[in-house]
Amino acid sequence: MFLFVVEFISRHSAEGKFTFVDQRVGGILGYTPSELLGHPCYEFFHPEDLTHMRESFEQGISYYALHT
Repeated sequence: MFLFVVEFISRHSAEGKFTFVDQRVGGILGYTPSELLGHPCYEFFHPEDLTHMRESFEQGISYYALHT
């Protein structure tokens, strides 16, 4: 059995726009970091995952706002 971990690091604005993306994204999403910067991360989610991902992101933003 083989297990491959595929990951990259990104940061986002409160609106969900990419503000930082590391170089590993190219091998995962097929975009360079400069192609993603300024775009909402929601543009790259599968439509069936969009509602869940938006809710999760908004919960994270709310938590951060309450604890800073």
